[in-house]
Amino acid sequence: MGSVIRIARNARVAQLVDADQDVKTILQSMLSYAVAGSQYTEAGKSGAWDGTSTFFEWGTGRFPLALQNPWSLS
Repeated sequence: MGSVIRIARNARVAQLVDADQDVKTILQSMLSYAVAGSQYTEAGKSGAWDGTSTFFEWGTGRFPLALQNPWSLS
């Protein structure tokens, strides 16, 4: 049986409610993207940064509401 993931929202943002680290990791991966030109930055050249960014805020569990979708994590 799958887990229930609760999401609170308002007109602009959605926020995970009492989500565990595994759920946050999955959502962060789903909301991440490669930054164009990152390989030319000092951090990208040195390997200190993998060149990705995310729309997911780990500490708060928030992400833009426009990105909320009825994903199935089963």
